[in-house]
Amino acid sequence: MLMIVEFENMIRSLPLFESVNGELISIENDKKVGIISSRIPPDGMKEIAEATNTTFAMCNTKYSNLLKLLSSSYEIDRLYAEIIVPNFQAISYAHRLKHLEYIRDHVCRDVTESSGYTEQIFRNLMDIQLIRMGNQDRRVNEFYSHRNNIFVEMLTEDEFLPKHFRTNVWKRFIEALGLITHPTQQQVLEFAKCIAHESANARMNINDLQKKSSVLTSFILAAEDNFFSENVLQELKNIKFVISHAVDVDKRAIYNSFIKPNGFICFNGSTTHTWEDICWSSTPLLYSALTIRSDKRRQELGVLKYPSVERVIVHSHNVTEVFHKDFIRKTTQTRDNVKYITKLYDFLKDHLDSPELNRLRNSYFVLIPNEAMIKADMVFESSSFKNTEIKPYLYKLPKSLRKYIDLFETLGAMNQPCRSQCIKVLESIKNDFNDQTLPPRLLKKVAQTITLLFKLDGSPRDNELKLFLPNKEMKLRESSSLTVCDNKTYADILKGVADIDYVLGFKEMEIMELTDTDAMFRTLPDSMQPSFLSEVVVESVFIDSIETVHSPVSCDWQCFVRSESLINGIIRLIRDQCGLGHKGQPTTDLEYRSRNKLRNIRIKEVNGLVATVSYKGSVLDGIRLQRTCYLKDINCANGISSFELYFDFQGASDETMILSEEDGIFDLVQKCTEHTLDKDRCIILGALLNYRKTPEKIPELLDRRRVAQIDFKPSSVFPKPGTYVNREFYPFLLQEIVPFKAHEFEFVAMEVEYEDDENNAFIYVHIISQIPKFAGSSIIALRYTVNAGETRGFIEAPIFKLYRFVSPNSQNTNREVELYDLQHIITLPLDENRQRVRELLTAAFQMIETERKILIKRQLLRWHPDRNPGLEDYAKEIFDFIKKLIVELEENEHAMRSSGTFSSSTFRSRYYNFSTRIECKGRVFAQEFHERKRHYNAYFTSGYNTSSSNEYVPVPNIGEAKRWLRQAKTDFHVASGMLANPEEGFKGFNWICYQLHQACEKALKAARFSRDANRCPRWSHNLCSIADGIEIDDIKEKVRLFESRLNISDRQYFRLRYPDAVEMNKLPSDVFSLDDAAFAKETAHEIIAFVEDYI
Repeated sequence: MLMIVEFENMIRSLPLFESVNGELISIENDKKVGIISSRIPPDGMKEIAEATNTTFAMCNTKYSNLLKLLSSSYEIDRLYAEIIVPNFQAISYAHRLKHLEYIRDHVCRDVTESSGYTEQIFRNLMDIQLIRMGNQDRRVNEFYSHRNNIFVEMLTEDEFLPKHFRTNVWKRFIEALGLITHPTQQQVLEFAKCIAHESANARMNINDLQKKSSVLTSFILAAEDNFFSENVLQELKNIKFVISHAVDVDKRAIYNSFIKPNGFICFNGSTTHTWEDICWSSTPLLYSALTIRSDKRRQELGVLKYPSVERVIVHSHNVTEVFHKDFIRKTTQTRDNVKYITKLYDFLKDHLDSPELNRLRNSYFVLIPNEAMIKADMVFESSSFKNTEIKPYLYKLPKSLRKYIDLFETLGAMNQPCRSQCIKVLESIKNDFNDQTLPPRLLKKVAQTITLLFKLDGSPRDNELKLFLPNKEMKLRESSSLTVCDNKTYADILKGVADIDYVLGFKEMEIMELTDTDAMFRTLPDSMQPSFLSEVVVESVFIDSIETVHSPVSCDWQCFVRSESLINGIIRLIRDQCGLGHKGQPTTDLEYRSRNKLRNIRIKEVNGLVATVSYKGSVLDGIRLQRTCYLKDINCANGISSFELYFDFQGASDETMILSEEDGIFDLVQKCTEHTLDKDRCIILGALLNYRKTPEKIPELLDRRRVAQIDFKPSSVFPKPGTYVNREFYPFLLQEIVPFKAHEFEFVAMEVEYEDDENNAFIYVHIISQIPKFAGSSIIALRYTVNAGETRGFIEAPIFKLYRFVSPNSQNTNREVELYDLQHIITLPLDENRQRVRELLTAAFQMIETERKILIKRQLLRWHPDRNPGLEDYAKEIFDFIKKLIVELEENEHAMRSSGTFSSSTFRSRYYNFSTRIECKGRVFAQEFHERKRHYNAYFTSGYNTSSSNEYVPVPNIGEAKRWLRQAKTDFHVASGMLANPEEGFKGFNWICYQLHQACEKALKAARFSRDANRCPRWSHNLCSIADGIEIDDIKEKVRLFESRLNISDRQYFRLRYPDAVEMNKLPSDVFSLDDAAFAKETAHEIIAFVEDYI
C-alpha cells in the first residue's frame, strides 16, 4: 500500500500533464485536479481554474487511465454544470460567448431532451447576465423575441437580443433560456392603451399607428380562447385602438361617417364594414381587412354581428333629414336616394317588433321618388275618395314601396286616409305660414283638407293633436280659440262689442260638398271643437230682482206639466223610444229621473224678465235682452233636481206662446227627459202639450199615434187645483187651525160655501203665499193667496177655510188634538184649552154668518168625543163647553142689540139645529173614518187617475149644480122678457137666442155637476157635447134639435154674435127671426124643467 502512494506522488511530480494552455506541468502540489476534454474551448479556463483553485489537465488518450488514477475526471455536461457555468462571471464576455456556443452546439444540442446536468446548466444560465447590450449585461429572459410582430411594433431596439443572437442557430437555445417570445394579456392591454393615447394626441405618424393597430388587432383575434381573462377583455374591448373603416366619398357627401377619416375605434359596439350602407353615420365600422372568424371572440369583444336597430334608426334620421332638406331647397342631386333608402327599409322591415322603431315616427322616413321625404303617418296605401293626396303634405304610397307597407304602418302609415292625417296637414301648413295670411293657393289646399277631414269617419288617433282652422282673416288659428257663428242674432248684438275670432265658413272657402257647418264641427273631439257662439254667449237672468206675478196661467201650466196624464204620456214616449213599450217592462232609470223632475217643476209668471249677456264668462256692459221664458236648475228639498220656468208675457195675451219659446214648456220637458226623444217623438210631444185643457185625452192621442200602451200604477193623490174632493174623504180633513208650512202648500183643501151650508163642498188648492197679517191679530185673521184652479184663479182664502188631510197610515190620525197643533195641547190644563176655544169663537162672532158657521163647525168636529178615541172624557169637556159658549156668545150678541130688553129665559139659540146637525155629522165622520181608512190610505199611497175610467169615483156637487141652475133660470127670464114685447122692426132676436142658448148650456152643466163635478165640461159651449154625459136620451134629442134648428152646432155657435160667422153681407141680427127665438124659448124651458127634476 505504501509503495502505491509513493508511486502516485512520484508521477504527480513529473511534468507530464498538459494544461489548457498547452504547457506541460506537474500536479505535485495541486490538491484539486480536473481532467477535461480537449474539445472544450480553452478560452477563459485559466480564469475559471484560478477562481475555483482547480488545476485543469487536458485528457490524453495515451495515459488516460493513469490520469484517472491520479485525479478526478469530469464529464463535459457535469463540468459545465458544476464548474464552468457557475463561474462565468470570472471570464471575459468573449470567452463566455465561446463557451455558450460550445454548450449550444455540444452540451445542450437538443433542448427537448435534457439530463439532470443540462437542466442545471439551463437554470444557471437563466440566472446569469449572459447577454451584453451596450455596456450592460442582462439575462436572456430580459429580452424579447424579434420574431413576434407585437414586440416589433411595441418595443425599442435595446429590448431585443443583439443581432448575432437573432440567427436561427441561436433561436431554440436562446428561447430555452427564457427569451420572451409572446406578449402577456397585460402587455397587449397596455399596448392597446398606448395606441389609443397616441392616436388621441396625434403623436405618431398615422401610418405607423395603423400598422401597430393592425398587428395588435390581428393578434387579439388570433389569440387562443383562454389567453385573455374576462376582466382584461372587458377593458380591452372599450379601448379605441382599432383602425376604422374608411367610408367612401359619396356617402360622406351625404352625411359624415361616424368616425372621422383615419380615426380609431374600439371593438365594443362596432360592426363589420359590410353594413356600411345602413349605418355609416351612426356606427363604428371595422376596417375591411379585419376578419373575425370566431363568433365567441366577436361576442367577447362586443363586435356586433349586424348593427343595432337603434343605430340604424339614428343613421336613418341623419340621411333622411338631408334628403328632406334637399327636396325643400329643390337642390339638384345626382346621387341615387332610392338606393340608400331602400337598403334601410330592407333592414328595418325585418325588425318590426323592435320598440326602437317608434323613434322614426317623427322622421321624414318615406321617400316619394322625385317629390319629397315625408313622415310615415302622412302616407296611405289606398283611398275610396278622389283627390285625396294633398301635396306636399299627404301622399299615396308609390307602388314601388308597397312591399314595405308593414314597416310604414308600424310607423303610422294608414291603409286609408284618416282624420289625424288631415289635422297634421293643417298643422304643417300652419307651421309653414305661421301668422301670415294664406295665399289663394294654400287656402285651396286648406279647403281640400277640411273637406277630406269631414268626409272621413272616426276620431283622431292622437288626442294630443291640435287642429288649425282658417279664420275670417284667412289665417290659421288653433280651433279651440275660434268661434263658429251659429247664431246671427248674437253675432249682430256682439258686433263691435266683443272681439270674436270666427271660423271661416265653408261657403267662404268654396267648399260645396259640405253644408252644415255646425254639425260637421260637432263631430270633432271636444278638445278640437271650436266654440259655438250660441254656447259661449250666455244670457243670465237675475231672478231675485224680478217681480213675481200671482198668475192662474202659471199655476195651470204647472199643474198640467205635473199631471199624471202628461207624465204618463211622456213616459210612454220614452219607452217607445227605448224599445220598452210592451206591458210589464221594468221601469228604467231614465223613467225614474224624468218622472221625478217633471213632478217637481215650478212655473212662475214674472214682470221684467231681462237677461244680461256674457261672452265666455265676461259680462258685456250695456246689453240687455228681453226674454219671454227662462229656465233655471233647482234642487228640491227631497234631494231631487228639477227646473224652474219663469215667463213674462210682456203684454201678450196668447198663453200658448210659452210652449215653443226658447226655454219654454217644450224645452222644459226636453230637459226633464234628458233630450232622449227623437224628432218624430218630439212632434208627438208637441201635440201632447196642446192638451192643457183636456189632459184626459192624451192617452187617446197616443193610441192614435200607435204609441204602445202601458199599465201605469197611479202615483198622484192630489189632483190639480180646482178639482172637487170626493165626499168619502171629508172625514179625513183635519179641523185644527194651524199655520201651513211650505212643504204643505200643495196638499190643501178649501171649503166652498153655498146657500145651503149642508151642500158645502171642498176643492183641492195650492197655497201660493201667506199674506202678512197685522201684529197682535188672532190666528184666524191669517190669509193665504191660493190657486183655486182654472175657473177661480188666484184668490185670497182665510186660514179657517183651508184644511189639511190626515197623513196615511198614521197611528194617531183619528185624534185631531195631537196632529197639527203647535204644542201637545192635550197635555195642557183643561182651563187653558177652554180659554183658547173662547178666544177663537169670540173672534168668530165678529165675522159674517157663513164664516162664523165654518169656525163653529170646525171646533165642534175637532173636539167631538167620537173623533178622539181614548180621549173621550177630555174631548167631551171641551165639546160641551163649546156648545155652552155658543149660546153665551149669542146671548151677549142679542143683549147688545136689544138695548137692555133681552131676556135669557125666553132665548132660543138659532145655532141649536146647526150644532145638533154637526154633532150627528161628527158621529158619522168618526164611523166613516174607520170604515174608509184602508181605502183612504190606498188612495193616498197609490192614488188614482181622475182622467181614467178605471176605478174612477164620481164627485157629485149639488150645491154647485143649484148655483148653475139659478143662473140658467135668470138668463131664461131675461130672454123671455125681451121676447114678450118686441118693438116693431126689432133686430135683436139673435141676442135672445144667445141668452136662451146660455140658459140651456148652464142648465145642462148644472145636470153634469149634480152627477160629477170633476167631469163637467166647463169650457165647452157645444150643447150636444155637454149633454153626452147625461144618460137620458130624450133630453139629448131636444138639445140636438135646438142646435140644428138654429144652425149653431159646434163652432157655428159664434153665428149668434159675430158678423164674420154668418153669410157675407149679413149680420147675426139679420139671420135669426122671431120664430127662431120662440122655438129657442120653448126648448130652453123644457131643458131647465128637466134639469130641475134631474138634480
